[in-house]
Amino acid sequence: TNLYWQMFQASFQELHANFFSTLKKKYPELTPYELRLCAMIRLNLSNEDMADIMGVAAKSINVAKYRLRKKTGM
Repeated sequence: TNLYWQMFQASFQELHANFFSTLKKKYPELTPYELRLCAMIRLNLSNEDMADIMGVAAKSINVAKYRLRKKTGM
């Protein structure tokens, strides 16, 4: 799974060059899981697709997105 994430992250950074560095600068408390979630949200993936990629239940994505909104104030 970690290898897939590294490949995904490299491809994503080619398209969205400063996305992760900007996010980390603005919200340094974000976890690696939350950064992955942000990238998938940026790609406009459905909750079901995110759940499949991350290997969790779709309901878990809803909870994670709620916590992310709360943490970032969005």
